[in-house]
Amino acid sequence: PLVSFGAGLIYYDFPNTDADGTTELYLSASASVLLSPSLTVYQDIDQIKGAYWEASVNHGVPLSPMADLNLKGTLGLGSKGYLAGYFGVIPSLDDPNDVTNFTGASMSDLTLSARVPYKVIPFFTLTPAITYSTLLGDAKDSAKGFERNEDAFYYGLTLSFSF
Repeated sequence: PLVSFGAGLIYYDFPNTDADGTTELYLSASASVLLSPSLTVYQDIDQIKGAYWEASVNHGVPLSPMADLNLKGTLGLGSKGYLAGYFGVIPSLDDPNDVTNFTGASMSDLTLSARVPYKVIPFFTLTPAITYSTLLGDAKDSAKGFERNEDAFYYGLTLSFSF
């Protein structure tokens, strides 16, 4: 199909922290056109009471009959509730009307990733991946204020089975 839609429910548990778990509903749409654009909206219905919008583009380059290089870029935007819940971004505590350092909804993150799914044998795919993520806007400012890292580089390896 030219356009695909998805929906679901996610429960987040935060073990080894004092944070309560929370639940999100999400809706997604993607198009089978150049750069495979997609948009996903996550709405928290539990603890956070905020929303997160994620827009992405994806491009695959064949490397061999058994492997592709998949490049993906994602830009996230968080609502006021999302930013307050996950990053502690709030108006001035002394004066709730002082919002000089708080813009409400803002871009929150940028993620760039590369994956190479490799079909090891029939039904099995091994996928190494590397990802760089950086916080933006109010989320980045909040991370600096609390001396948290605003950038992350991580990698992983997935083995999947499909039939």
